[in-house]
Amino acid sequence: FWKFACWLNDEAQAGKALEPLLGRTRFRIAFQGTAHRHQFELADTYRNVALAAKTGRDQTVKDHARADLLLYKLGDDEYSRLAVAGQVFNAVLVVKTKIAVNFQPGGAANWNTNNALVWAQQLHNQIATDLNQKFRIATGRENDFKNILVLFSPAYNMLASAAAPAGQHINLRVENCIGRPPAPRFQQHAVDRARVDIDRDTDIRRAVRFCFGETAGNGALAKEQFAAIVTWVKTQCGADDYAIHDL
Repeated sequence: FWKFACWLNDEAQAGKALEPLLGRTRFRIAFQGTAHRHQFELADTYRNVALAAKTGRDQTVKDHARADLLLYKLGDDEYSRLAVAGQVFNAVLVVKTKIAVNFQPGGAANWNTNNALVWAQQLHNQIATDLNQKFRIATGRENDFKNILVLFSPAYNMLASAAAPAGQHINLRVENCIGRPPAPRFQQHAVDRARVDIDRDTDIRRAVRFCFGETAGNGALAKEQFAAIVTWVKTQCGADDYAIHDL
């Protein structure tokens, strides 16, 4: 119904045909939610909910890792209050990493559609498990983006051993090899630092960490990894006390 509220707000303005009837009234959507009576409205600056309020393309996350940063304004709706228990969010920051996955021939059998999808789904699930609904970025000041939920939404380009196209942030070259001695492969390219060669049985967490700038370790990423994203939020949202917090 938000589009209808926007239309009424437009038509209630001075000089519009419905001004005499509506009297420059400002409309919003009131409804009873699961545990709260909502008063949903957005300033005209953010009224198109399909568009990010602030966008940063190809931003550095850490070292070789980059991502598109898309900051969306939230109104007083169910998601803003139910996404994470005990939190009220007024924005969502989407971290969109473009990942090219090159399925290289090798090992006992070549890749096929089924085993390639299984591996890619494993990567996607691990990113979601480790990172989504784990962090928020917040300021203590009054701000349109006071409490921001951070969501990671990778975009995949699945390739059958072809070169990664331009514009990809990360290039994972996965060989269908299991049991390579003395250990599964994990080799960063000497020149193209955003490219790594790995085996099918390489710890999937190592691939996740590589997508966000780490070349060592196999634990879940911590909030300190995303300091550069916090810096971007500070420059875009006009408050220098933004910090990232665990959820």
